[in-house]
Amino acid sequence: ALMSNIEGQNLAIDEITAAFQNWEFDRKSGRQKSLVLSLTGQTGVGKTASSFIIANALFSDSVDNNNNGFLTLNGVDYINAEKVAFYQDSIRKRISETVQKCGGNVVILFDEIQKVVAGTLDILIPIMEDRSYMMLEINGKMVNYDCRNFVIILVTDIGGEKIRSGILPYKERYDIPKSVLMSRVRKSLDEKWENTQFGKMVR
Repeated sequence: ALMSNIEGQNLAIDEITAAFQNWEFDRKSGRQKSLVLSLTGQTGVGKTASSFIIANALFSDSVDNNNNGFLTLNGVDYINAEKVAFYQDSIRKRISETVQKCGGNVVILFDEIQKVVAGTLDILIPIMEDRSYMMLEINGKMVNYDCRNFVIILVTDIGGEKIRSGILPYKERYDIPKSVLMSRVRKSLDEKWENTQFGKMVR
């Protein structure tokens, strides 16, 4: 689906495809945890469009095909430093509602995360960790919910300039070492959220 809908981003398509293949392999091997993707780059490179295509592709085989498991959040809605606790409760509630509609296969797209006030994203850490569980309200009761079938897509321009400076020395995209891009993205995310070290959690 990505290849047919997005042009000029072959490296990104390859990495996203590989991440899903590894995630599927882990699921079959019993080592599964949630999949966390960070789509980073300058404005206009197709980050958000790719996210919607990924979600649509994941739900294309569902019975009703209505994307009930697709939850979209945007950083512009989480910018007040005095409302972090409220934001966290709101995100937990929206995840709980999504889970009850879709049966547990969830894609969370968090767009423009560079705008999110510090502390808000901490609510997602339990989903991203190796056990991938989170306390959610299901049918009126708080339960420690298994989130291993969750896909979290973080969309941001954090690290865009560092990526750009890192790829300038290379003439062809496929000459760029993956390690160069990954280290710059992870470092940028970790610098943005020093306490959560988000960069260590993404593929």
